[in-house]
Amino acid sequence: MIERGSPWKLPALRRGAAAWLLVACTPIIAHDEKPALQPLDVFDLQWVSDPQFSPDARSIAYVRMGFDIKTDKSRGVVWLTGADGRHARPLSSAAMSSSPRWSPDGTRLAYLGAGADGSTQLFVYWTESGVSAAISNFTESPSALAWSPDGRWIAYDRDQLDGSANGAGCCSMTLHLIRPDGSGDHTIAAMRDAAHDAPSPALWAPRGDRFVFSTEARDLDDPALALVDIDSGKVSALAVRSVPLGWSGDGSELAVVRVPASGRPNTLSLIDSAGHGRVLATNLPPSPFAGAWSPRGTKLVISGARVRVHAITAVDLELIDPAGGSPRVIARLPRGSQVESVAWRPVARTR
Repeated sequence: MIERGSPWKLPALRRGAAAWLLVACTPIIAHDEKPALQPLDVFDLQWVSDPQFSPDARSIAYVRMGFDIKTDKSRGVVWLTGADGRHARPLSSAAMSSSPRWSPDGTRLAYLGAGADGSTQLFVYWTESGVSAAISNFTESPSALAWSPDGRWIAYDRDQLDGSANGAGCCSMTLHLIRPDGSGDHTIAAMRDAAHDAPSPALWAPRGDRFVFSTEARDLDDPALALVDIDSGKVSALAVRSVPLGWSGDGSELAVVRVPASGRPNTLSLIDSAGHGRVLATNLPPSPFAGAWSPRGTKLVISGARVRVHAITAVDLELIDPAGGSPRVIARLPRGSQVESVAWRPVARTR
C-alpha cells in the first residue's frame, strides 16, 4: 500500500547515473483487510510532502504532514533524513514549517516557518552547526522559494495588501529576490491579483543570469511565462499557455508543456530565451504535470494522468530524450495516485 504522499523509489535507469527518483503521491485506497476508518482516525494519519535531495545526495529534506485535532487543519513540519531513510529528525522546534530548499552547495537549507508572532517568515538552516535563524520580518506571507545556482540569491513570492479603492479586500502578488543573510530584498515583478495571477517558483537558468516564472500558476486555463534578466532587471514575456518544467543542462533551452485550447492534447516543447523552439512529444496526458531534468540535463522525466471517459485510469512517469525518440514509460503508478513532484537524486560529488 502507498500512504498519502509516500515517496516511490524507482530502480536506477542505468548504472553509474545515480538516477533514483523521488515521487510524492496523493492517497490511494488499500484493499487489504483492516478495520474501517473512523472519523477521528484522520488525526492519526501522517504523510510525506515536498521531498528535496541535498546536492550531495546524502540527505533528504521533506515535510511531514498531519492533521491538528485542535485546529481541525492540516499541519506540516520540515524533517531531515538520510538518503537511506535513517536518522529522521525534525529540522527545528517550530510548530509549523514548509517548503525546504537546499542551497546549491548543500551547506544551507531555506524554508518557511512560523515566527514568534505566528506569522510566516523565511528561515535558513546551517547544516554544519544545526542552527536555524529567521532572515525576514515580513508582514505578508512569503512562498515559492528558489535558490540561484550560485547561492547568492533566494527568489520568493509575497502577498501584498492592495489599499486602492478598486482593490479593497484584494491583494497582489510580488516576486522578490533576497540574499541568504536577509539583505538586498527587492521586488522583481508585481501581479495585479493574487487570486488569479500568482507567480510560480522561479526556475533559474544554470548560470544564474536569468530565470522564468509563470504568472498564472493557479490557473492552467491561460498560463503565461515571463523571463527575468538578473543584471538588467528586465522582465519580458516569453510564452503563453505554457507551463515550465525546467532548463536543459547548458541553459540554452527550457522544457515547457504547451496547454492548448480545451479538448486538444498537450505537447512538450523546448524553447530558447526568445520563445522559439521545437516539439519533443505530442498527445501528452492532461495536467497536472510534474517533471524534472536529470542531474546532467540529458534526460527529462514527466508525469501525467491517463484519462478515459473522464476517469483517471493510471498515472505514468515517462522518460524523454531531447535528442529524439518516443517517450518511454518507466513507471505506472496505481490508479487514484496523483504525482505532486518528481526529484532526481543528484550525482554525488567526489572529494
